[in-house]
Amino acid sequence: MAKITTIFIASSLIFPVFQKSVITQANEQPAATSSTKGKTGVTAIQSYCQDLDFYVASHLTSARAFVKETAGRDWRESPKPFSDDGHKKYIFKTLVWVRDGKPLVVSLDQLRKNRKSSDNLKMYFRSDGTIAKSVLVVDEISKQGNHIVKGKIQYFDARGKVLRTIIGTKDMKTKKLSKGGDFSHIRMPFYFKFTALPFYHLIKKPIVKRKE
Repeated sequence: MAKITTIFIASSLIFPVFQKSVITQANEQPAATSSTKGKTGVTAIQSYCQDLDFYVASHLTSARAFVKETAGRDWRESPKPFSDDGHKKYIFKTLVWVRDGKPLVVSLDQLRKNRKSSDNLKMYFRSDGTIAKSVLVVDEISKQGNHIVKGKIQYFDARGKVLRTIIGTKDMKTKKLSKGGDFSHIRMPFYFKFTALPFYHLIKKPIVKRKE
């Protein structure tokens, strides 16, 4: 099982690849009220989020990092966003890409109780602050003892209504991708607007000077 830091540092690069394989091969579950208009909406969201992925890829090291310690303290900004120093004392560590003063891409990493792995949630926000898309990736060991990665992709309209859900599970040993996946045991915080992010007020403050 990959270490939390390995997943966290590489998450922005792994997500697009995993999404592509899940969308191509896994089970698509459109909302019951999905219509041609809704599908057009999803297509527009996909294009918008692809543009954000390109932005992240070209500004990877400009991400700002925010952490929350297990001691229950408030969120704070980390001066070393890609450092693994003391990572085991955090329950949450987040990378945020800000464009035009707005946190449009948020990659939230939640440490598991075993402190050897984490669950990852990537959220894409519109410029008006509403959630456009989310990608949840869970790295764990199956009942058969295999290393698996489960993905859940959701697209949202401007009111927060789910337009489409795509779920898939990949066996990392056999590389086999199957439909569906159980996420009932995952407790990951979710935010429909970037203004609801618990560290949003910190984004408005000057960037913490990074130590080399």
